[in-house]
Amino acid sequence: MVKRQIENQINKQIKRETGISLIALIITIIILIILAGIGISSLTGENGIIKNSQNAKLQTEIAAGKEKLQLIYTEQFTEEFVQNNGNNIELGDYLNYIEEQGVPTKEEDGKNYAEVDGKIYEISEEQEHIKIDYVEEGEITEPRIKQIIVVEKTASTIEIKIEALRMEGGTYYYYIGTSENSLEEKGSNQEGEYIFEGLGQAEKYYIKVIAESKDGKQAEKTIEVEMEKVPEAKGNIDYEITWE
Repeated sequence: MVKRQIENQINKQIKRETGISLIALIITIIILIILAGIGISSLTGENGIIKNSQNAKLQTEIAAGKEKLQLIYTEQFTEEFVQNNGNNIELGDYLNYIEEQGVPTKEEDGKNYAEVDGKIYEISEEQEHIKIDYVEEGEITEPRIKQIIVVEKTASTIEIKIEALRMEGGTYYYYIGTSENSLEEKGSNQEGEYIFEGLGQAEKYYIKVIAESKDGKQAEKTIEVEMEKVPEAKGNIDYEITWE
């Protein structure tokens, strides 16, 4: 009888301790799950270690691209400043210069962009200096028209030549009109040279060229050209007719 009572007491104690152990185990598991969630969030969350690391890497790359563009500007500015007797360089000259240094550029909706190592920056003028702002990641593969050169003009014709980049195998389209709203397409070719004929003397014309690359990407540029005026003869011309 006494032995049985002792065994019952022992069994009750074991069950009590087992219950406490299970509760402790469950609490421990819950705590570990919470800690694991906090750890994953700190790694992968919006402000997590991985995200912050990626942002830091991006900011470093952006700063490096800006520095490269700024160094090119400083290099050219120093040279041009001396050559031009203290005058600042033009934005167009700077864009042409960085293209020569292997930096792709493009013009879109009146704004200019440059690409450095897969990062695109907007290039603008601010108080006679160049301003560089990061825009997005990407590549510039569009063509760019450096300039439209007027080779020759007469009282009725204008001959132009196009200097462009990334236009291998592309097509040029030529437009002309007396205003930007009256431009008409006159022709197209792959040579980048064209002659507009039958024009009025002493008129001002707007010439637009669209450069379209093989893959359909476009760039355009417009210039104004004043036509030549044929000088009028001065004084009266007297003719003397002699009959023999």
